[in-house]
Amino acid sequence: MDTKDNLLMVTHEISGEIVVVSLSSRQVVGRFSEVTNGSGEHDGDDHDDHDHSANAPVVSVLSPAAGKANSTFTITVTGTNLQGTTDLIFAVPSLFPGKSEDHGKGRGLVMLAKDAGFALSNIKVNAAGTQLTATVTVSKQVSVGPRAVLVSSGNGESSFSQSAGNTFTVTP
Repeated sequence: MDTKDNLLMVTHEISGEIVVVSLSSRQVVGRFSEVTNGSGEHDGDDHDDHDHSANAPVVSVLSPAAGKANSTFTITVTGTNLQGTTDLIFAVPSLFPGKSEDHGKGRGLVMLAKDAGFALSNIKVNAAGTQLTATVTVSKQVSVGPRAVLVSSGNGESSFSQSAGNTFTVTP
């Protein structure tokens, strides 16, 4: 249980699935795929695969941490467990868990909070999984204000909590 963010992590011992539930909204806000032995196959209930599984990504620093609407730039994300990144999500903090409802539609609150005014391309991660770069295009319709940047990978998303290290601000 994460009392700071009011989240509960529920695990299924046999399948290895991890589900994150917002205690404020009582909605599922995240899912992590089963833990596997590296070959993609689940090996039953003997737990020997858990020692080799990757952790969820963590965002520590964004550079740049601010930019304007109607611009294109390269962003550098520094953190841990960034290997396998499939997307960077620029999310509106006011739509995060406890502040928005999915009403059981299965879309996930991260995707509901995603600002569609940010387009990503050329995502590249270094071999150590500690730094990624991507080309970001910000549409001219994007409103001024903060966005939390989440890394999405096969191991889940980085933290829902907005922090100094994962906040990108659209400036006038």
